[in-house]
Amino acid sequence: MATLDSNIILAGRSPDVLGALQRGNALAQQHNDMQLERARNAFLQENAAGLMSGDQNALTQYAQYDPTAAFNMHTQNRNNARADEQMAWQRQRASQQDARQARLDERGDQEWNMKVEQYARGLQAEEAAAQAQQIEDAVKMGLALPDAATWDAQMSQIAPDLVGQFDNRQALAQRYMSVAEVLKQQAGPAFRPATPEEAAQYGAQAGQFGADGRFYPINPPSGMSVETGPGGTMRIVQGPGAGGAGKPFTETQSKDIGFATRARAALDTFEPIASTMTSRKQQALDAVPWGLGRGFQEPDYQIAQNAGMNFLLAVLRKDTGAAVTPSEEQIYTRVFLPQPGDSDELLSQKSQARQLAVAGLEAGMPPEAILAQGQALLASGSGARPLEPVAPQKVVGSDDDLLRKYGLQ
Repeated sequence: MATLDSNIILAGRSPDVLGALQRGNALAQQHNDMQLERARNAFLQENAAGLMSGDQNALTQYAQYDPTAAFNMHTQNRNNARADEQMAWQRQRASQQDARQARLDERGDQEWNMKVEQYARGLQAEEAAAQAQQIEDAVKMGLALPDAATWDAQMSQIAPDLVGQFDNRQALAQRYMSVAEVLKQQAGPAFRPATPEEAAQYGAQAGQFGADGRFYPINPPSGMSVETGPGGTMRIVQGPGAGGAGKPFTETQSKDIGFATRARAALDTFEPIASTMTSRKQQALDAVPWGLGRGFQEPDYQIAQNAGMNFLLAVLRKDTGAAVTPSEEQIYTRVFLPQPGDSDELLSQKSQARQLAVAGLEAGMPPEAILAQGQALLASGSGARPLEPVAPQKVVGSDDDLLRKYGLQ
């Protein structure tokens, strides 16, 4: 049998060594790529959270598998961080602008109230009452208009500057009603003393009626009684009380006595140095930024200032540590505490008002009644009627709600 020669198939052909090497390298590269892809996928499964959060260690390790993708992730994370910083800066800037605008709005409201009060002081009581009624009638009419067209037609005849302001009618109504409230205060005090017969109908020795028609009783502790002066002022004196001697105080009476004790203790410190509060120089130093002016103030002025604030806290029935709001401080300070420019007669009346305030606390009078009593005392001596700044009002739900709020419906 003949033997086959294996070289016959290669006869006439040169061996393809280079091609064989290339094919072998390609197979090896393919194998390596598959291993790298498997390793890359395994790494992504284990470290996806770290990569998404921008973990630098995870990105460094990922660069071993896919440098381009790792670099792109790093760039995207850096861009996201910059965008977050930009948004945070914009939010902070917007917050600062809102705070600045709020301060400007508050200052504008204060200036508005001061102008209204100054105008009201120049009116007689009858004029103030008449103008307040006119404003209330106009507000009631405006809120009754059904639509923008009717509003514009009406306002074009009586108030052209309000044309196109139908959607702002509630805010306008509240602004005008704040003026009416100031005018009504100029027309007369918010509280009036009750006659003995009226107080007896409520089972009290004495009391006052508020502008809302509510009766505020004054029932002094046992062993004391109420005296009403010709001007309607009230004071607590020793004498027959409403209850029997020896009975324990109720919780309300205990609180009344506690606030009265705090007020009297504050006055013990305040009265001997009260005149320091009239110093324009000392008050001007309060306005120096960052409290730098405080270091140049007289000790007696600072002590009087602190004692006066403690007195106001007691009158307002604020618990220890509570703060007096700016509006409360403005009105109660003007009635009870000395101010630069106060005459000797006014300082004497304010001192008397402080003593009456303590007596009112002992009798259980609310802060509003104590304030009205002090205002009436100052008005009786100066000929001017007391004014109370009107706090900013919030817009209520509907026109009917607004009418009911001010008693116009």
